This record gives sequence, structure tokens and C-alpha cells, in this order.
Amino acid sequence: MKFIGLVAVLVLCCSSITHASRHDTSFTFSTIETQHFSIHFHQGLEAVARKAAGIAENVHGSISTEFSWQPSGKTELVLIDNSDFANGYASVLPYNTIYVQTVPPGIMSTLGEYDDWLKIVIAHEYAHIVTSDPSRGYWSIMRAIFGKPIPGIDPLSELLFLVAAPPNNFMPRWWHEGMATWAETEYSAAGRGRSSYYDMVFRMAVAEDAVPTVAQINGDVPEWPAGNLPYLFGYAMQKYITDSYGKDALGKLNIAHAGRFPYTINAPPQELFGGKKYRDIYEDMVASLKRKESGHIALLSAVPFTPLQIVSNQGEVLTNPRFSPDGSRIAFSRRDPRDHTSTVITDRTGTTVTAEFRRRYSDGSNCWSPDGTHLYFTQAEINNGFNTYQDLYSYDLSSDSITRLTHGQRLGDIDLSPDGTRFAAVVTARGSQNLALISMGAVGIGGAARQISKLTMQRVSSPRWSPDGTSITYASTDNLGRTAIHLYDAAADSDLVLFEVKYTAAFPVWSKDGTYLLYVSDETGVFNLFAYDLKERKSYQVSHLLGGALQPDISPDGTTIIFSSYGSHGFSIVRMSLNRDSWTIERGPSLPKQEKTAPQVTISGTNKRGEGDVAPAPVSITPYSSLHTALPAFWLPRISGDGSGKAVFGLFTAGSDVVGYHSYSLTADYSPGRQRGYFSVEYQNDSFYPSLFLKAHAVPFLYANLLERGDYYELNQGVTLGVSVPINSLESRFRINVGYRMEDQHALTPLDSAGRFNSISVYQGKRDSLFAGVSYDGVLR
Repeated sequence: MKFIGLVAVLVLCCSSITHASRHDTSFTFSTIETQHFSIHFHQGLEAVARKAAGIAENVHGSISTEFSWQPSGKTELVLIDNSDFANGYASVLPYNTIYVQTVPPGIMSTLGEYDDWLKIVIAHEYAHIVTSDPSRGYWSIMRAIFGKPIPGIDPLSELLFLVAAPPNNFMPRWWHEGMATWAETEYSAAGRGRSSYYDMVFRMAVAEDAVPTVAQINGDVPEWPAGNLPYLFGYAMQKYITDSYGKDALGKLNIAHAGRFPYTINAPPQELFGGKKYRDIYEDMVASLKRKESGHIALLSAVPFTPLQIVSNQGEVLTNPRFSPDGSRIAFSRRDPRDHTSTVITDRTGTTVTAEFRRRYSDGSNCWSPDGTHLYFTQAEINNGFNTYQDLYSYDLSSDSITRLTHGQRLGDIDLSPDGTRFAAVVTARGSQNLALISMGAVGIGGAARQISKLTMQRVSSPRWSPDGTSITYASTDNLGRTAIHLYDAAADSDLVLFEVKYTAAFPVWSKDGTYLLYVSDETGVFNLFAYDLKERKSYQVSHLLGGALQPDISPDGTTIIFSSYGSHGFSIVRMSLNRDSWTIERGPSLPKQEKTAPQVTISGTNKRGEGDVAPAPVSITPYSSLHTALPAFWLPRISGDGSGKAVFGLFTAGSDVVGYHSYSLTADYSPGRQRGYFSVEYQNDSFYPSLFLKAHAVPFLYANLLERGDYYELNQGVTLGVSVPINSLESRFRINVGYRMEDQHALTPLDSAGRFNSISVYQGKRDSLFAGVSYDGVLR
């Protein structure tokens, strides 16, 4: 989740006349109205929207009280399923808006541990609203006059934006993300502040002397954890403040900063913290963090750690290791800030790279063909013009070539059956994930995946075929904070929950003889490896680590485990010996978990699992209307010139409905010197494909020092009508623009009797034209 910072807000708001639709035009939006929210969603998300309605109202009461601010008017909440990657973002300019991508986050994400994904994301983003929206004193007067503006393109409106926009928008990113991450943690049973992932990052930062400085925590540095720094150490800051100065301190900060002038807000009010600045508080927090984590490290160190050998640490985030069928090679995903994301294939030791290919945005999953000649993987591409969905691809090792096998299937976490006939995969749709099968004969010819499980608003991950190809194990996460390991019998088409726990259990992998499952769990407060004996129905601890283990795989000869291992500078691929004699029923040293239920494995023979959702009171669903949010929400004065010797005064406004169907900008000016008005209007309609745009203007235009003969002003009037056809891919975008333009040009600067300006012939009159053009931009060039 990310909060749109100032620059991103300006890009979003000022791009109202961009020649590209914003959403898949096949989406049809509807609205649910509650007391404090307007919830907009497209077809297929009705159940998600009803649930969000109840969550949002509960969140409003808690968080608005916590941060001492009640937003005026409703917050617009848009639920959309246009990506296979979880996210949410918020903006208060020019009106309060939250966007949520409804797909649940993956386990490898910092968001991966949650009790209810929708509750976590709404709490986080609404905290952004109530900590960015406040204005008091002078600022409340400016809001009453101007609204909550975005800047125009002239100096006066840009300056007034800086002194009229809600002042907390100018707070640093760590402050915003820290507030929101604290809120999501405080008002849920989970949240990142209680996660084993965050504990892992803090613990290893202390263990390896890699705690960032206060100058780094805004996330501007490229090195790990980079963009996660504002969330991690921003949260640590806000948690330390509430622990040390009282729970009401954050609300006091929120309101205190809301009445201070921008660029004087980097220090808290002196009376709150005895004159300490944020830098001083950060140093106090770091000292407290080091004391806490040093105690955890000492506790864990009481028992010798499992010996590990590095396979590869060439890169920052190395994940998804998989042995080839003969055990001679290892494939894994590599992400590094100094290079493209890639899939790397090495020999068994990891010392020799035998193949490597670039990979686009993806979940990182991969699997081998039974004969070891191909590597299958998933990655994202733009689907239906605007949606970021994953599909299945094949890499041929002999020809070093990549082939796309599916289109628009929304597949992830793929695994190929031992006989090479069927893929098991996770399929995503409308806020839910499920186990699916797709036959090898169907890929490449438009065959669809067959959904196996029927879970709603839950996460499914890491399906793996059994060695005999008869069964699939996978993990699921419900909305009560429970995870389960399933066993699906492909022949009988039956699903069995092997065990269910109130903590993380993930990445189940079959032993080569099919007698047990190796999996990852944070049962001890650390992501360790465990084994579940399928006959005994018992769980054994396999590893004892200081950092953490994720995404294990077992070698074909059954002697070695490889996995993604965490250190303070990211994830590396390591190996450990697989020795069953070293496993233990007793758990090793365990770290205290914040308000977590004591880990108890429960055995079950059913997959009927509660969601923990209390249906909100009946709500009515109405067709989406763009009128309310499309109306102007702000205005700013502007100043310009027309060569008359007197300033031209006017106003600027812009707007867009929350879904993005209609967007516009408008300027209206008056010239006292010429006693006439000017205007410009730009409008774009993104309800259709292609986009439609209209521009109309009557404005003074300056030719500065025309041919070195002085400044020449003309009155330029015109209308432009056109269509724009966006052709998008993940790494490049084309736009084909076609339209009609009419202009009428007349001199404002006095001309001589021959109609010339300082002996220069200037054009006056009407002209029109048809135009067509292609624009292109790409992230690689």
C-alpha cells in the first residue's frame, strides 16, 4: 500500500487531459452509500463492496477519533479488480478518495500476514485521509475560500497552492506511512506492526548493524528495504511515540501540524515532547529498538542455529528457488535495484550461472518441465487494454527463447505435474483466489483454467503436486487470521484440510517419498521450516534460524533443502542438509508475539471454514453517477498578461469524477487593459474506447521577442475535437490521436498600416486542419 505523495498527487490530478482511458471500459460501476462513504465498485465485486461498507464505517469511528479529525463530506472509496498485485492508495486533493485493488497480498509481501485484508487496507488508507485532510486556523480559512486545490500552471496559482492545500500533505513520507501502518496495526488483530516479517527486518537490522539513519527512512535510497523504509521505521517511530508519550500523542501531532506553515513542520510542537525534534525522537526509538531486538537475539542464540551454506547472494531479493528434476541445476528469481528483474539458472552449487533471462513484473513463481528442457514461469502484461494480469510463459533452455502460453488467465504460483500434463496454479478473480488446473494441451490455444476450490475473498498460495501426481497440497488464508494446509485429491476431486493454525503456515513442499510435507511457519515468532508427517499427523521443527526461511524446495535425492533466507540487505538463496534425525516435536526458542493466539495445530477433515464476516445492514446498490465528484471542488486565482500593460486576472479549476470517466480543466480571465475576457477549456471522456477529447480556447498568446523585433501578442481562438486510441503494454505505451482543429488568430499588439509588426508579416485569420499522430513512450528507453 502506498500513500500518494505530493508529486504523485499533482501528476494524478493534473493529468486530467491525458489521451488514455484510466480503466477497463468493460467495467460497469455501481455505488453503495453509507453515512461517511460512497463506495464505488464494478461488476463481480458486489459482495466485496457490501463487506467494505461495514468495515469502512467501523474504521471511520475508530480512526477519526484516534487522530482527532472528522473529515467533512464523504470519502470516495473505489474498489477495483484490475491487477493481480495487492495495493491501495489515498488522496485528499481535491476531495477525499481511496482506491483499493481487491486481490489479497502474497505471503512474500510485507502485507502477507493479516487477519482480514480488506479491513487492513481500508484502515491504512483511511488513516491517510484523516492525517492528510486536517486544517485549522489560517488553513481552515483558506479551505473555506479555495477548497482543497491542486496547482495551476501560472506562478500565482502555484504559490497559492502551497499556502492553501492542507498542510499535512507536506509532511515527509515516513510520517504518513508510519501513522497509517500504526493505525492498521492498532485497529486489527494483525497488521504489519505485529507481523513476523516486520520483526524479522528489525531483528536482522540490529543483528547486522544495519539500522538506517533518520535521513534514510523516507525511502529515497535504492538499497533494501528501499520503499519499505517509511512503513517499517515510520511505524517504529509512531509506535515509540504512543508508547512513550501516550496513545493520544498521534492525534495531538496530527492537529498541531495541521495549523503550521509548510516547511516549518519537520519538528513536532515543542510542548508535546519537551522540546525534542523528530531526529532526537528517532535516536531514542533506535536505542529502544536495539534493546528489544538484542534481547530477542540473545533468546534465540541460546540454541545453536541451523548451519546454512550460501548458494547465491548476487542480487538483493532472491526468491522462488527450484531444483531441476535431475537435481543438477537451480532456478530462482533475482531482483536488484541496479539491474532488470531476471530468472537465473545455476548449477547445483550456485557458483556457475548456466542461463538467465529478463522477467517482467511477477509473483516470481517458476517450475521445471519433467525432462528439464523448459522452465515455466508467470509474469504480468496488460490485459484488455488496462489490467495488469499474470499469464503463463515457457523458457526453452536450448534455444534461449520465451513463449507466452496463456492470455488473460490471471495465473500465479504455478507447478507442473510429474507427468507434464497439467499445471496446478492459483487463479485470481474479483477479490478471491482459488486453486485451478490447466492442461498442457490447453495452453497456447486459449484453453481456460478449471477452478477447483470455491473460496471467496480468501488467499490461496503455493500449490505443489505430490511425487506420484495424484494430489496437490496448497495453503489458504481466511479472514479470521487463520491459515490452513490443504490436500486436494485430483482423482477423487476432494479437498481435505490437513491442519489449520492461527499463525502463518505456507509454502508446503512434498518429500520425495510423499510421506511428509515441508512448510514454513512463524509459530516460534521466526519464519522457520517445519515438517508435517502425513501418517502421524504431527508437526516437527526442522530449522532454527535467526533471520527467516521462505519458499523451500527439496532436492530430488532428498538430502538438501534450498530456500530464500533473509538478511538485513535482502534475501539470498541458501541450502541446508535434510536430516530427519535432527527434527524435534519440541519447539525451539520462541519470540513473544503481540496479541497472537497461542499456536495450536487443529486437525480437521473438512474445508468448511468461517470467514468471520458480519454482514452489514442491508444497503441499496445504485448505478454509478459521475456528477457529484466531477463538479469543481476548488478554485485558485491566476495572473497572466496580454500585452496591454496591465495584469490579466482570472481563476483556474479542474476536476475529474472519482472513476475517471470525465475530466476537465478550466481557466477564465479578465483583462482590465483590453476590457475583455479570455478562457480555456479542456475535456476528456474516458467512458469509451477510444477516448474522446475536446479543447476550446480564446487566450492571449505571446511570441517572445519575435525574430528579435520585440514581444508580439495575438488573440488565439480555437476548437479541437479528437479521439485517442491508447495501446498499452507493461513496458511501453502507444497513443494514436486523430482529430480536427480550427484556429482563429488576430493581433493584440498594434500593427502598422500594412498589417505588419515591426516590419514582420504576421498571419491573421482562420485556418483549420485534420491531424493524426502517434506518440510512444517506454520504460526501457
